[in-house]
Amino acid sequence: MKRPFHMLTVKKVLECVHQGDWFTSIDLKDAYFHVPIIPKHRKFLRFSFQGIVYQYNRLPFSYSLAPRTFSKCV
Repeated sequence: MKRPFHMLTVKKVLECVHQGDWFTSIDLKDAYFHVPIIPKHRKFLRFSFQGIVYQYNRLPFSYSLAPRTFSKCV
């Protein structure tokens, strides 16, 4: 099932900026790794490689809903 979502745009951000507001920059290169996966959902994010089973405990980049999930968190 596809779940639509609207990512935040520069236009929307600028609408929220007022005179006297402060700014900061954030490096989002590893941003997904800051979003934890609750333990009961980690079983759905498992894979096997060369006979070893791995399980994500943070939001993986390859997950199709990762952009939506991250946008909702931010």
